Amino acid sequence: MMGGSGFSFELPLAPTAEEMKAWKEWVAGRQAKMDGNLKEQHVISTEGETANMAAELSESARKRILQTAQAEQPSYQPSPFSTEADIALFFKTRCDQEFRSNGFPRVTFNWNLPSLPRSKWNTATADILADQWKFWYERHQLLSAREAPNIDVKAVINRWMKYAAKNPTKKAVQKSQDAAVSMKKAESEKAKSEAAAARLKKRNAVARLRLEALEVYSPRKQCTALTQMICAEAISDYEEDVEDARGVPTRVVPFWRSERLTSLMHMLDLASFQLADAARKKQLTALLLRSASRDANEDETAVQQVPHDLPQEAYSHPFLSDLSPLERSHLGVYVPSSSEATLSEALEAFQELTQIPGPVPSSSSRAMCGFDTMLSRKRRKTFAPIDV
Repeated sequence: MMGGSGFSFELPLAPTAEEMKAWKEWVAGRQAKMDGNLKEQHVISTEGETANMAAELSESARKRILQTAQAEQPSYQPSPFSTEADIALFFKTRCDQEFRSNGFPRVTFNWNLPSLPRSKWNTATADILADQWKFWYERHQLLSAREAPNIDVKAVINRWMKYAAKNPTKKAVQKSQDAAVSMKKAESEKAKSEAAAARLKKRNAVARLRLEALEVYSPRKQCTALTQMICAEAISDYEEDVEDARGVPTRVVPFWRSERLTSLMHMLDLASFQLADAARKKQLTALLLRSASRDANEDETAVQQVPHDLPQEAYSHPFLSDLSPLERSHLGVYVPSSSEATLSEALEAFQELTQIPGPVPSSSSRAMCGFDTMLSRKRRKTFAPIDV
């Protein structure tokens, strides 16, 4: 009945405080309906005392009162059925239905209160199990048809509960604890996955923004690999401020990316800002602004993807130095022809395009902080809003 087979099976967990509260409210609700129905039949006086005529109710009236007094049955979780059990599934299903019709969410005991008089839950559970055991015992023909069972089933259940209380179900408790840990871990992994997906969406938006900036660049030499270098994998990730959700995030630079490619990315950001109209500048600042920069740590490096087929200038020297000849061959370093613009030439061209009279900032952080004073006086080009 409890879902186990043999002497040492895993006992179900004790009822939770929420389950016990819901069951007490269910019992009280059913009793209130019963009292109301009996009053309608003049079985209970106005003072609430039970009248002697209760025993004289007709069978049809008794069934009608019990049926109308039945409260809505709660959701029920049956215990697992073991094919090795001596009790057939029919009897277990009948027992489950009896528990469900009495407002129980499942079959279990309050193991911390093994004494039946101390717990209404335990008393009701023991009564149902005792009645169902007797029903099974008689139908299973373990007794003679002329012989009535002379077994105090509730006393047996009471002794078994005392034994179970002295031998706590460590496996069940550990299983519950492991389930809670697994659930928290799954929730944490889900949160991390959702955060990573949100960051990837913004990185794709930044990549599109930089590709738009390339449209205004007409290099003296063609640069086939320039657009290929601007992909989500080449865009810096970022780390949110855990203490201040509204704070400016920190830029996490890809471990494989060269400083030259990083500088080109920042020049493209500056070009995008200079080309934007006034309404879009605030949006771009929210998308691009970072409080500081740092290198990727070991965990971040392990999940970062390195794009293939980029010019050698796009990769950092320490990264390439750690690769074997086979790994470098698999990376497919792109070798531009002499007629193509190099990464250095493209960077120099954008620096010339975005500079204004006066000192040119040497780092992207100065460029980002001084956007308002560095705007070109040239005609702005308006782009559609970025979907971040």
